[in-house]
Amino acid sequence: MSLMAPQFCSSNLINKIKNWQNYLLAQKKYSKHTISAYFSDIKLIIIFFTEYYGKKISLKQFYNITLDDFRAFLASRARDNISASSRAREISAFKSFLLFIATELNIEIALIKHLNHPKLAKPLPKSLNFSELKQILIKLKHEIKDWLDYRDYLIIYLIYTTGLRISECLAISKNKLSSEYIVISGKGNKERYVPIIPELYQMISKYLTLVPFNINYHEPIFKGLRGANLNPRIIQRKLHKIRLTYNLPDFTTPHALRHSFATHLLDNGANLRAIQELLGHESLATTERYTKVSKENLCKKYKIFHPRAK
Repeated sequence: MSLMAPQFCSSNLINKIKNWQNYLLAQKKYSKHTISAYFSDIKLIIIFFTEYYGKKISLKQFYNITLDDFRAFLASRARDNISASSRAREISAFKSFLLFIATELNIEIALIKHLNHPKLAKPLPKSLNFSELKQILIKLKHEIKDWLDYRDYLIIYLIYTTGLRISECLAISKNKLSSEYIVISGKGNKERYVPIIPELYQMISKYLTLVPFNINYHEPIFKGLRGANLNPRIIQRKLHKIRLTYNLPDFTTPHALRHSFATHLLDNGANLRAIQELLGHESLATTERYTKVSKENLCKKYKIFHPRAK
């Protein structure tokens, strides 16, 4: 990863950036992608203040940037129509670097406590309508030629009828299965019981007779071509192919099937608390986002079908 050009900052600041990158990789275990993004953010900040102050920035000048001056940087980013999420990451990178400097030099940097992240509006869950899901399932069922095709059909059907995350689905083992429910270890290793319809249990039982590998009682049942645990990208690619073939929305992903499960339950009168339990949401506020989607769907139907709304 290239470091800053010397015309923008002093050698002591360049060295601190390099040490910070090594710290993020070795100690914080950040991905190389995140470290690269953070470095790009710090580089932008340094270039801005080189122009803002009209001179090359030293390490001391960098950690003495004032709140008003940093607000000038944020204002310039807003004027350039940089998204709120990108600006939030720039603040995170800046704060991370300042915290590293403060620890390394054993000093207090007053600006750190003023670096608050802007509140970002969470995007609403995107779900497919029932006709789109029906189209996907019909196509998959029609194309079944071997156990692999049947596996893909089953997984997509399973996610839509249970609301499981793709990771939870692919972790299902024989010992977690019954004819009435699946025991799921979700986020934080919290267990929940997810009910299944009889048809789904029959499909799982059929799949277990088709798969050409011996599957132990405690290992995941969904296997790849050579018997290894199935990679989620296989299902993601399958849905991507179907999306292109049938011109479905670009959010046609395994997670959209989970969103569809929740939205369709809510549209049909399911209790929000019950949906929370089924999805494994820790907070009801997370589940409540689906009420917004449900209301939007209701408004769309009203405008389509009510004669006075046309």
